Amino acid sequence: MVDGNSRLILVCLLLLAPSSTLAQPTQGSSALVITTDCGADMDDQWAIAHASLAPELRLLAVIGNFAPKPHDLGSRQTTDCARQALEEVGRARGIRLYRGADRSLQNRAVRAPNAGVRAILRLAANHSRRNRLIVLGMGPATDIASALLIEPRLADRIEVVALAFDRYPEGGDGWNVRNDILAWQILLDSRTPITVASGTVALRYLTLTKGESKSMMRGLSAPGKYLATLHAAWLEKYGEAFAPEIGGKDRWPVWDEALIAVLLGLSQREIRPRPALNSDATFSYPNRASNASFRWVIAIDRAKLYGHLRRQLTRSQR
Repeated sequence: MVDGNSRLILVCLLLLAPSSTLAQPTQGSSALVITTDCGADMDDQWAIAHASLAPELRLLAVIGNFAPKPHDLGSRQTTDCARQALEEVGRARGIRLYRGADRSLQNRAVRAPNAGVRAILRLAANHSRRNRLIVLGMGPATDIASALLIEPRLADRIEVVALAFDRYPEGGDGWNVRNDILAWQILLDSRTPITVASGTVALRYLTLTKGESKSMMRGLSAPGKYLATLHAAWLEKYGEAFAPEIGGKDRWPVWDEALIAVLLGLSQREIRPRPALNSDATFSYPNRASNASFRWVIAIDRAKLYGHLRRQLTRSQR
């Protein structure tokens, strides 16, 4: 937790930090890799589809990793889920799929190579501090952390954009981070630049009712129907159980679309002091292991983001 001295340091750093900025997309197409627990929710499929269709992005590979109870998904299942999402929007060709981790990291000394980790290392090999490979974290950060353990210089070749944590400066997390605390400790203690979109900001800006998602996808034939059906099916299965947390049984946030918003320059973010991570997923300050940049998303342009997705789906039908 934040003690008195650390709190004073934090306040001073926040006062010195730049005010919020609009995330800008890089010139040309940004090369990226997605790590995902596809199937644990319906948002991964939306974000994978969107990333694959966006002309501003160059999706090289998707890596499926694990999702523990209550889903009990292994890397084979999450990779198959990602493959289906790409096939449904006609983007299966040219985007490689790899199986990643099937469980969380056990300790820092045990490296956990797998096909997904090797893909990250290989795809990042020709990148540099001036031209980083973007790695999107849509599930546990296990494969990203494993790659950093195997090759520490990877921190100079990638940047991480992830859906993680609940609040700043407190931290906390209900899923992605909780599923591999150690992996996130390794990430935050590295010199890898990190941008975080929290569950809180996704809930605030990206929640859709069943009617809204259906209306958004109307007239878009099979790809749009696929995404709208995923949203409706999720609500039917889980809407009532999560209604107190989400604000109603007829709505659900498309959480991982927050990461696409960052890449497209449709988010507002602030540079903030980089936290260290405690074993209970709370933050502490300062992080003495890393002075790398840490950006926290505070707002998303919902209309432009979902409008962009609809345009790409429309274009894919031609």
